[in-house]
Amino acid sequence: MSFRACILASGSSGNCTFVASDTTAILVDAGLSARAIGQRLASIGERMDGVRGVCISHEHSDHTTGLRVLHQKQGLPLYANRGTAEALERDPELRGLPWTVFTTGAPFTIGDLIVEPFSVPHDAYEPVGFIIQCGASRVGVVTDMGMATTLVRERLRGCRM
Repeated sequence: MSFRACILASGSSGNCTFVASDTTAILVDAGLSARAIGQRLASIGERMDGVRGVCISHEHSDHTTGLRVLHQKQGLPLYANRGTAEALERDPELRGLPWTVFTTGAPFTIGDLIVEPFSVPHDAYEPVGFIIQCGASRVGVVTDMGMATTLVRERLRGCRM
């Protein structure tokens, strides 16, 4: 079974990471336009119609720019914790989006991927990083972290990517 990850964008102008097994692909954050995300997916030989959801780390626009179009045009499910979903509900551009709300610290699944959100230090309502696991392989996706806390180091231990 293959397991792969590719950073499509990282930085103040946008953040988006593609993570996929043989059968399930997700995005972590969508800080670019949906068109730019589609183009970057194509550049790595992937397609938007293969993506099964978007997991959001926190509410800042460099992580959320493409959400509305990804949901409305592509039908992608959106995943966030309660704090992030409530913060995004205050944004007129993102108000009314349907969220699948996860609990920070509690794993959930999307297809054959196990997604484990954990707290990270950042100036947002309830920011998280993610450990994404498929079989014995684990990848950690953490952005905008002011410092590596003991929890962050512990959660990332054992990740191969």
